[in-house]
Amino acid sequence: RIVNFQVHFSDIAKGFTGMKKLSYGLSFLIGSGILASSHKRYSMFLRWMVRDSFPDFGIYKSISKQDLIYPTDVHIVRLSRILGLSNRKSVDFILAKSISDNFKILNPYDPTCYDFALSRLGILKICKTKYVPTICENCEIKKICSIYARKDRG
Repeated sequence: RIVNFQVHFSDIAKGFTGMKKLSYGLSFLIGSGILASSHKRYSMFLRWMVRDSFPDFGIYKSISKQDLIYPTDVHIVRLSRILGLSNRKSVDFILAKSISDNFKILNPYDPTCYDFALSRLGILKICKTKYVPTICENCEIKKICSIYARKDRG
């Protein structure tokens, strides 16, 4: 449904602005190519507009939180691989959808609620993507971490 909304949003933006082609800024936000891109900026934008808890705005009421797609940046992709959520090499819409579907198992009503926490692990370089005893032994997600599971095997 989100991909359909993306196409619909693009059409609305063209009609609203009177443009036959989207401006650079709108194209940058919305993106193009349904499966070739993960649509990170667009997914992040929708997350801000749909989710209704801080730090999000929650002003888009006609889109459900359960339909949101993970904004896949390098941090989310890296951690999703470490957590066994995906082993897909291409960072595209199929990967973003796969990550989202896996998080729906944990929270079918708001699967993207973990986005901020996971991306912060990478942004703050808390997760080193290798076993570091002082970090990994105290990690809250070590039970599902493939790196922690391999710690004894090197």
